[in-house]
Amino acid sequence: MTELELLEPVEPPDHEAHRQGKPPKVKISKRIPLPRNAYPTAVPGISLTNYRLTPKAKGWGEPCTGVRSTITLNNGVRITVRVQIAELTKILLNECLRRGYTIRQADTGAYNCRKIAGTSTWSNHAWALAIDINWQLNPMRRPLTTNIPTWMVQLFNRFGFAWGGHYAGTPDAMHFEFMGTVPQAEAATAIARREILGAKPPAPAQPWLALPDVRKNPRKFQAWYNGFPFKPPLIPIISPLADAWGPQSEAALRKVQARYGLVPDGDFGPKTKKVFWDLGWRA
Repeated sequence: MTELELLEPVEPPDHEAHRQGKPPKVKISKRIPLPRNAYPTAVPGISLTNYRLTPKAKGWGEPCTGVRSTITLNNGVRITVRVQIAELTKILLNECLRRGYTIRQADTGAYNCRKIAGTSTWSNHAWALAIDINWQLNPMRRPLTTNIPTWMVQLFNRFGFAWGGHYAGTPDAMHFEFMGTVPQAEAATAIARREILGAKPPAPAQPWLALPDVRKNPRKFQAWYNGFPFKPPLIPIISPLADAWGPQSEAALRKVQARYGLVPDGDFGPKTKKVFWDLGWRA
C-alpha cells in the first residue's frame, strides 16, 4: 500500500484545541456510572483513560510517517487511517452503518498532519489513529452534544478506541482514537473479525498435504524404508536401489499403510501423507 492523503475538500478544523498542548484529563471515579467512563475493552493491556503515552511512545513512530490506507465504507464514505487499523476501522464503521447510524463524508475524517492549534504538541490525527465522525452533529462542546448512540461508544471502546465524549473537560463527541500498540491493533482486528464478521479462525496448518507422491522419488523412498526402525521390522526392499518405481516399492508402501491402520490401497492420499509425515518422511 502507498500513503494516501485525506480526501476531504478542506482541512478539518482543529477539534483538539481544548487540550492546550496537554493530554486530555479523564475523570476516573467509581461513583460515576457508565457511560461517563469508558466501557471495557476486549484487548488485554489497552487503557482507554491513560493519555500520558503518545502514539510514538506506543511504537507508532514519528507523526505524519508510516503507511496509511484509504478505506471505503459500504455507503461510499472514504477515510484515511493508519494501515494497521484500516481493517478494524472499516469493520467497526460498517457495523455502525448496518445498525442504522449515518456517517457523512462532508464532516468525517481521520489523517491530518498537524499540531494542536497554538501548541507544539502533535495531534493524534497526525498518526492517523484518530477519527472524527460527523463533527457538525457531534461538536466539541459542554454540555455534551451528540447524536452518537450509547451502543456505538461501547462498540468502539470494546475494540480499543477511546471516545472524546468521556473527557472530563470539554467533551469532544466526534472524536475516537485507537489507544493500543501495533500488536494490540492486530489482536483487536482478529476479535472484530470473529465477533462482528463471524469469521472462523484459520484451520491448523497441515504441512504434510504438500508432500509429493513417494513415487516421484523412488530411490530416496527405498533407502528411507530400508533404514527406518520399524518395530517389528518390515521386510526390506531386497533389490538394489532403483530410479524407477517397481513392485517391491509398491509392496513396501502398502505395508506401511497396513502397519499404521490404513487401507493398503497404494494411494498416497492425505491420511497416508500424515502417517509418512509423522514417521519423518520428507520428499
